[in-house]
Amino acid sequence: SYLSIYSSQIGVDLFYHRTARDFKLRDVNLGYQQDYSVLNNVSFDGFTTDITGFNIYYIFNHGKFSYPAAFSQSTIQKISCGSWLAGFGYTRNSIDFDHEQLQAVINERMGTKSVELDSALQFRNIKYIDFSLSGGYAYNWVFARNWLLGGSVQVAASHKRSTGEMSDKKSRGFSIHNLNIDGIGRFALVYNNMKWYAGCSMVI
Repeated sequence: SYLSIYSSQIGVDLFYHRTARDFKLRDVNLGYQQDYSVLNNVSFDGFTTDITGFNIYYIFNHGKFSYPAAFSQSTIQKISCGSWLAGFGYTRNSIDFDHEQLQAVINERMGTKSVELDSALQFRNIKYIDFSLSGGYAYNWVFARNWLLGGSVQVAASHKRSTGEMSDKKSRGFSIHNLNIDGIGRFALVYNNMKWYAGCSMVI
């Protein structure tokens, strides 16, 4: 699910997505120069992922530039205009993986040719957390009467951290700290004649 809230000064993007437990194994390769075709298209429900987070940003030229005109159609931008932006973001990704269930499937399907999963796959849960500060520019181009092409690009400095639980209790926790440069892009095409509106938008 995805929810965006925009005012003249502040914009907020909220998002949440969780996968179902209805995966199938595809193109399995565990090394050892063996034929793993017996594992193809086998149902496996021991894997789930979810992503949760938000982006919030401030529009400096909010007196003349209208972010809602491009992304919520609640106002109308009559003259082309732009604005600098600054923002903050938070994202959390989580992966739950039942490697013991996968090993049982491999043992059942391959019998005497069964192989043991690599230690890199023997984890139960990994959480990936990202904090970011961003800055950029947005512009609304009024290219025809009642038409608007809007877009914004922000560069974000992100601090990323991952933690997880390994199957080996002696290596139960691990942490990786890193600083990366990311990008956030928002684009919209809108028709709005004050009575009817239509359009499309995307966030990358």
